Amino acid sequence: MIRRCWLPMEAFSSAPPTRVWHLYLIARDAHVYLAFSARSAQQTSQPRKNHVYFTRSSDGGVSWEPIRPLRHYPFDITQDNFPQMALGQDGQVVVAWNDYRNLRGDLYYNRSADAGSTWLEQDVPVDAPGRFEDVLFPFVDNLRASGPDLWLIGSRYRTDDLAIPDLYLYDLPADSTIRESSDQKPAADKARLEARVADFWGALVKGDYETAYALFDPYFRRRMPVTDYVGQSGRVKQWDFKILDAQMEGKVARVAVEFSYEIPALKLPRGGTYSKPPTLTRSEETWIFIDGDWYKEYRNEVGDFSFTRY
Repeated sequence: MIRRCWLPMEAFSSAPPTRVWHLYLIARDAHVYLAFSARSAQQTSQPRKNHVYFTRSSDGGVSWEPIRPLRHYPFDITQDNFPQMALGQDGQVVVAWNDYRNLRGDLYYNRSADAGSTWLEQDVPVDAPGRFEDVLFPFVDNLRASGPDLWLIGSRYRTDDLAIPDLYLYDLPADSTIRESSDQKPAADKARLEARVADFWGALVKGDYETAYALFDPYFRRRMPVTDYVGQSGRVKQWDFKILDAQMEGKVARVAVEFSYEIPALKLPRGGTYSKPPTLTRSEETWIFIDGDWYKEYRNEVGDFSFTRY
């Protein structure tokens, strides 16, 4: 039956104001499923991240269940986006999406065996989480059901410059095994974080810029050769430092550092010199737990950008 008029969705009318970036709608018989990624429309002091939400109708779209977030992860500091859906046999509903809970781009999915009424208690990564740089692009149907099987085509970037991707085909098994990495690496704990921060600032004080460079995030290091970084360093002399505070939220940490610095006399291109005496100041910086350890997130203060994507 073709509807001659559209009814307002109470699921959206009761939700807080959001900016919706990607919608995916699929239906079978009277069941209609909607997944979308959205972020809050309200300005806050924290970066607003896209997250995946889900709602369904069991009466052909006349009424809808309340909107609910689909991802099972306690921290909002990282985004998840671009959901895709497929309907399997016997009431199976599968949703797959991009997920940055591990800082690198992972593909996760969840499965319902009762037409979207209940879901797995844990989201399932399609590959070892946090090891590769995978992505689903919008406006492309990458998730398909074929009989009892479900298949997902994802793109994987070859390197951390995120320039050239290759296509990978994944099967989404019914047993939904969690495929965790077996690598034994340092834990994402506060003691390890503070040790890495101290290593970074200690290297700056010593003028050991190669060691400092190695503690930057891998996306920055892929784009900035070590020789260029070392060649541009040293104009500002750091004298000492103190870690004031470190607050962790999942695999992202905000670190406050107090340090003193000096700018020795520099000759200006149009003549004259510039210098700054020893000065005490404070810095707020972000550290991320990626590739098994804590790294300082590079941020260009002039252009206000970084190379991370979470």
